[in-house]
Amino acid sequence: MAEMMPKLHHLRPPSIGPLGVHRFSPYQRDPRAYGIEIAGSAAYYRLLYDVSPSALVEIAYDFDYRYQDGRSTDDYVPVCIEAIERWRAAHAAGASLVSRRGPGFVHIRDARDPGAGTVTDLLLEGEEADVYLACDDGARLAAICRQTGCSTSTVLGVLDKLLAEGLVFREGDHFLGLAVPARPRPAASASDEAEAQAPARTRLTLLPVAAARSPTV
Repeated sequence: MAEMMPKLHHLRPPSIGPLGVHRFSPYQRDPRAYGIEIAGSAAYYRLLYDVSPSALVEIAYDFDYRYQDGRSTDDYVPVCIEAIERWRAAHAAGASLVSRRGPGFVHIRDARDPGAGTVTDLLLEGEEADVYLACDDGARLAAICRQTGCSTSTVLGVLDKLLAEGLVFREGDHFLGLAVPARPRPAASASDEAEAQAPARTRLTLLPVAAARSPTV
C-alpha cells in the first residue's frame, strides 16, 4: 500500500493507529477470518474490575489480540507511517490532481508532487475518456465494458495506461478514477500561485492528444 500512496497525495491524508477490536465488530465476532485471535479483555479492565479473566471477557467492550501467524507490525508499519508523513507534507504543500470534462474529452492536470515543481497536462479522448469516466465510482470491469460499449481487451488496454500513470486505482476487479473534478474558484488560491511559478508543463503523449482546445468546467 505504501507504494500507492504517492498517487493519492491530492486527497486528504489519513490518520493511523493500531487496530482496535471492539465487541460486536467483525474482528470480535469472527477473529480467525481476519488472521487474529482474541487474547482477552483489554489490559485496563483488570484495573477497573476485581473479577476473574473469564468474567472480564464477558463484560469487556475492548479486547487485546494477537496475530495467528505471529507477525510483528514493527516489520511493516514504519514504512507505511513514513509514506503517510510524506503524503501529509505533499497535501499541505498543495498537491492536486484535477479533471475537467469537455465535449468528447477529459483534461487532467497532475500536480501531485509539489516538491518537484512540475505540472503535467494529459488529454484523454474517445475510448480513453469513456473508460476513465466509467471508473468514477469504482466500477467492475464488466460494468465498464457495458457503459463504454468497448470490448474487454480494449478496456483492459486503456486501463493499463491509466494505471501506469496513476490516474486509476485498482483493487481486485474494481477500478476507481483518482482525479477530483474541477470546481470554479472565485479567487486565486495558494496552489494557483505555486502552479504559476512552476516550470513549464509537459504534455504526455502516452494517451492520444488532439489539437489544443480549452477544457470546460
